[in-house]
Formats: sequence, structure tokens, C-alpha cells
Amino acid sequence: EFEWQVLSDNSPTSHGVDWVNLKGVTFGKPSINTWYLVFGWHDSVNNLVGISVNDGVPDTAAFSAGCHDDNAPLWLGRYYNNTISWDGRMDEAGIAGCVLTAEQRVRLYNKGNGRTYPFPSGGQIIWVMCKRMIGLIQELKLGRISPDKLLERYGELLPI
Repeated sequence: EFEWQVLSDNSPTSHGVDWVNLKGVTFGKPSINTWYLVFGWHDSVNNLVGISVNDGVPDTAAFSAGCHDDNAPLWLGRYYNNTISWDGRMDEAGIAGCVLTAEQRVRLYNKGNGRTYPFPSGGQIIWVMCKRMIGLIQELKLGRISPDKLLERYGELLPI
């Protein structure tokens, strides 16, 4: 299963003061040698976290504690204590400044063909192009840096 974990503080060994570990159980077990589009989000307005695979029905859970905000990096493909790492390929990673709507997720999935951008107007997204990193990788680390530095280092700022 795909997993999305949100912590409210920086204590991963105790899983934070408040935390949620949400699995994409609605989607089921992924197959090997298959590309998937995985969305994970924190909706601070409605106090929800969610995960959705491809354009499937999302799994959500209530979470009102908020997300931890400090200078720690964001890791993709790594468990908090580094005992489990992703053993597969990552193509692209996007970081949106808003919760994507179901329509936007369906548009990105594009019936399995994928789509990067442009998105409908109304917000901004930082899209990290990882194609030059295609291959078996264990993790992708996005440091805590300003959007300008993130763009300079990784990608483009795009409207959504």
C-alpha cells in the first residue's frame, strides 16, 4: 500500500504529539513494474489528511493538530527512522500551495497518460522535474528552502 504520514511536531520516534499515518487502502496493493500517480495532502481548513492513487477515491482521516513547520527537509520514499526506503522509480514530484481538487487530480492523472502542466488558474504549484533522476532510487530529499531557491534548484513555478 502507499502511505502518507503527517506529524504535528519533530519527534518522529514517538510519532509526534499528534500524527496520522494514512494508507491508500481503497486503491489496494500496487503491482510491480507499474507507474502510479500518488497524491497526499493536508487540508488545514477542513482538518483532513488524504491520500489518493491515480484518479481513485481518496482515503481521508480527521487531523486537526496541524503540520510541523521547521527547517527539516521533506522526504519522499523514506520512512522516518530510515529503516525502510523506496525501492522503485520516481518520475516527478509536485508541491502545491493548496489542496488539489478531485477535478485537478483527474486532470493530472489523464487516464493513465499523466500530465504535468499547465493547470487551471487559481493558485501556484512548484513542480519538481525528476526525470534526470529516473532509475532505482531510495529517496528524494527536498530541503526546507524558500520557493525561489526551490525553483532555482529543482523546477518551475506554475499556475494551477
